[in-house]
Amino acid sequence: EFLANMSHELRTPLNGILGIAELMLAANPTDEQRKLMDMVQSSGINLLALINDLLDISKIEAGKLKLELTKFRLRDMVESVVEQYAVLANDKGLELLMMIDKDTPDILTGDSGKLRQVIINILGNAIKFTREGEVLLNVGLESIKGGVATILFHVRDTGPGIPPAYRKKIFGRFIQADGGSTRQHGGTGLGTAISKQIVEMMGGKIWLESEEGKGSSFYFTVAIETQTSLTDRRDEACKEAKNIKALIADDNPTSLEIVKKLAIEWGATAVTVDTGVKAFDKLMEAVKENQPFDIIFLDHSLVSETGTSMIDKISSEDKLKNLKTVFLAPMGGGIEPSGDSHMTIAKIVKPIRRSDFMKTASETMGFVERREPLVKTGADEPTQRLKLDILLAEDNIINQKVATMALEKLGHRITVANNGKIAVEKFANDDFDLILMDIQMPEMDGYEAVKEIREREEVNGGHIPVIAMTAHAMAGDRAKCLLAGMDEYISKPIRLGELDKKIDKVMDKTGFPKPKEEKTEEEDEKGFDMGDIYLLLNNEEDAVTEFLDVFVSDVEKNISLLVGAIDSGDAGAVQAVAHEIKGSVSQIGALGLVRLAQELEAMGSNNDLSGEASGKIADLIKKFDRIKVKLKEKSWAKNAS
Repeated sequence: EFLANMSHELRTPLNGILGIAELMLAANPTDEQRKLMDMVQSSGINLLALINDLLDISKIEAGKLKLELTKFRLRDMVESVVEQYAVLANDKGLELLMMIDKDTPDILTGDSGKLRQVIINILGNAIKFTREGEVLLNVGLESIKGGVATILFHVRDTGPGIPPAYRKKIFGRFIQADGGSTRQHGGTGLGTAISKQIVEMMGGKIWLESEEGKGSSFYFTVAIETQTSLTDRRDEACKEAKNIKALIADDNPTSLEIVKKLAIEWGATAVTVDTGVKAFDKLMEAVKENQPFDIIFLDHSLVSETGTSMIDKISSEDKLKNLKTVFLAPMGGGIEPSGDSHMTIAKIVKPIRRSDFMKTASETMGFVERREPLVKTGADEPTQRLKLDILLAEDNIINQKVATMALEKLGHRITVANNGKIAVEKFANDDFDLILMDIQMPEMDGYEAVKEIREREEVNGGHIPVIAMTAHAMAGDRAKCLLAGMDEYISKPIRLGELDKKIDKVMDKTGFPKPKEEKTEEEDEKGFDMGDIYLLLNNEEDAVTEFLDVFVSDVEKNISLLVGAIDSGDAGAVQAVAHEIKGSVSQIGALGLVRLAQELEAMGSNNDLSGEASGKIADLIKKFDRIKVKLKEKSWAKNAS
């Protein structure tokens, strides 16, 4: 609880730091100013990561770190993580590589977010501590049994290695291998400890092998359910490529092996060389033997190897005019082919996504039509952007200034309220299109303010969108905000782009709130929303049906207990059981039942079990019976999207 509160206190000033940095970077700074603000922003992001580490370790200690199971594609997740680090690795002069074995199951059911967190921790450390050479992430299938696959992840680097004294301690808390007072790398030393806990929660283990001066290898496994009944058409080889002869030229042996495997998976016959000179000789030799290569995959490091561009050499050789060329370039850099060349050269960015390789290779050979990327000019953006009157409820002066400046840059007009009480008064006296509501404020917090605003709307009509804007970032905070009557939620520190998307989400393009459907009597009887449950259970109707069976049985049992408690005058039991019902029915968004359960809970708390309590329990039973009928008809399946 202390760390959760500290997280709020730390995020509040951090919101100001990152917000000001973002505003400065958007204000056409000089090169020197841009470098300084980049450092401020980078430091702020690193600080946010440390706060998140502390929150994670506190959840682990409290036993509150839970796995959230969803269906996901392993390859897509791994490739997106590696791409995050590609520019950083390239800036350090490192070769960042990934290899996902073809036999590794792709469609899995598990906690992809926490698995991603482990990969980020281990891969990020490898890049941080490696000065030269390469970092490789290899993913493969270790075993599969009863629909559960054990996946092995291996991160290998060419860094300094880990001293023997630290190898056994490295998965402990607050441990840094680079731990002296003159250490060059920061961090809490919590990343590997958190990773160990997550891996063990997923039924796996984590270990390392290292030799000083020769690098380190971190291994971890997870046991995860695989969707064996689902086929992945992306794994099929290209039929047209079976007669294709490919030459791969790369001076990095690991990269060479990865591209060779991809070419073979594509369907081609692959030959490899490790220098540009050998590549050109191989091309000419194949022509002489009347068995020419159809395509060459040429790494950027070899393009100007001999002082004469390989592209120019190939382009000027008439016997190679039919050769297709694919350029393998690092993300954010690399040598571009000469402008004098008449060749059309495709490009694949490293680290190579399997899907990019297959698509580019097939397009280059003409097996599929090349699709030009859509280009957004953004020329019409200023005239299309909404101009809103926004009420900002925020007590922190720096956050007020940052939010006001940022939103004014987007063209909005801002009115500031220093607390929830002032926000309610301003809402009552002026017309606003939107409210941005901080949660923790003096005199009246965000929850109380929204409750009062919604009560006024019940009398006067209308609905103003409210976005919760809070430094609270613990699990359940979003649900708490939405249940309190807010339309959206964003955690601090707030990024302008993310806030802009949230505003667009709750506002119509006309500048009015997105229309909320009027509740007819029939819809009020329906009284629930299965959207969140349907998404949580991955659109699987069988799983949703199973959940609802348990849900109905549990609520019926508690309603029976509640009736008994009211009849016997047991106020404490009324409070406890009503609270239990409130938590259950909120899972399906049955706000009418939530309200009744809250009122009964309050009656129990106040020891007030007058005749009104019996009327409310009767109303609750009536509404729940109506919902049960709708659930039985499976009307929720039609509204799940």
